[in-house]
Amino acid sequence: TDPGHALNRFVPAQAFGAGVDGVPYPAVARIYTPANVAKMLGAGFGTVSYRLYTELSVQDWHWNPAGGFSETAKQGYWTSSATPGAATLHTFGYRLPRRGFTHDQGNDD
Repeated sequence: TDPGHALNRFVPAQAFGAGVDGVPYPAVARIYTPANVAKMLGAGFGTVSYRLYTELSVQDWHWNPAGGFSETAKQGYWTSSATPGAATLHTFGYRLPRRGFTHDQGNDD
């Protein structure tokens, strides 16, 4: 290797951030108030996001309300649109009908 020849680089403020996991539906609006978001951003971690941890609960994540079902207009797995739209405040995870697992690691059930 040649220390004078960088293979890659990144900007820490863009590459890192903080996240809040698995807050229940009514809590999102109470947690992400402008005052609380300002405090989170002021902590120096960069961007702040939240997620449902659906990958641990073997669930489907409806992160974007625009999209469609895989089988029919109202049946199958939801496939969200890859095109960003309006801001989405609430997202919901649903148990998959054919999940193939016996243990839910997200909720320990």
